[in-house]
Amino acid sequence: MQAEMTMNTGMICERLKQVRVHVCGARGQSHFAGLLNLSPSTYNYYEKGRIPPVDVLDRAARLTGAPLLWLIRGEPGDFNLEHLKKMAPEAGAGPVETNGSHAG
Repeated sequence: MQAEMTMNTGMICERLKQVRVHVCGARGQSHFAGLLNLSPSTYNYYEKGRIPPVDVLDRAARLTGAPLLWLIRGEPGDFNLEHLKKMAPEAGAGPVETNGSHAG
């Protein structure tokens, strides 16, 4: 029962990577890092297992639409990556941002 109470921190990095691949593509690591205001090398550390600070996870959640609790704990378990915004840099397509355009 103790295992249920323990957060799998490695899965935070894996979920962040899943979000990045879905919204920016398999080769979009540098683009996603830029969207998060991070250097590519710093962002790479997070995908390789260093736990990102909560402000980075919060920015990723706000930018992509991924639930913050899903990034941290995998909840809700039925979250579908298909609901995320696509932000691939190809063909002149910039990030799709709606932040600040309406009051939530």
